[in-house]
Amino acid sequence: MDDETRLVGQKSKNPLKLKSILSDIYNELKDASQSPSGKSNALPLLMIFTGVLIILFQFRTDLIQFVNHAIGSTNQGNISPVSDNFLSIESYISVPTGITELTDEVRKKKLLQVDDEALAYNQPFYISIPSIGLNRLIVKPNVESTTERVYREVLENSLAHFKNTGLPFTKIKNNTVIYGHSASQTFNPKRNDPRVAFSFLPEVKIGDKILVDINRETYEFTIYRTKVVNPDDISIITGTPETKTLTLFTCYPIGNNTQRYVVIARKS
Repeated sequence: MDDETRLVGQKSKNPLKLKSILSDIYNELKDASQSPSGKSNALPLLMIFTGVLIILFQFRTDLIQFVNHAIGSTNQGNISPVSDNFLSIESYISVPTGITELTDEVRKKKLLQVDDEALAYNQPFYISIPSIGLNRLIVKPNVESTTERVYREVLENSLAHFKNTGLPFTKIKNNTVIYGHSASQTFNPKRNDPRVAFSFLPEVKIGDKILVDINRETYEFTIYRTKVVNPDDISIITGTPETKTLTLFTCYPIGNNTQRYVVIARKS
């Protein structure tokens, strides 16, 4: 069995749920209030419980996502075969860092084949992931990813295609790489907003389809792996040598650029 069909990760059998957290807190408070000393403290306990509810509701997604990542429930295995508006949300959006170093490393090691046809392409294209409600998100091709100022400007309005990686319509078997911001759920990101739509990438499942509309054609890819990696992991860019793949990535935990959440798909 090769690496493409080997199980690379498993979901936690008991992923953290907000309901279970609240249930545990409620039971603890209930037990305390029924004790002789606790009855006189019923009102303060109720106020504490209400406060905890409010805090958890505000940060429920971030908290659950962080803990699930810590216990290993985010990786999935394979299946076989400066406007004022931007300034106001900047604190919620994670900006990918380390991309310059990744690019330099890939170039130095010559890990991608030269693809002149992909490099010459300069028209916007679109990707969709119907299973999670992402529809025709605009992608700017061949974004110079060696300069943070350049890709940050692109990511204010679109997703970015990593320059020197592949494109679906060419004959060269390179990995196509697309990346974008993620934003904390506190910001309430929208699925149709390309600036923050990749915040929803962790919702994908193995077997989901990704559609790429480019060069007057639609190309279908099937997700076969997701993973969380460090920012300096060059496999994000190189993919599997001599294989036509598509890799999407964003900062992770969502709204934090500590690591990368990666979705890998192969042509259907």
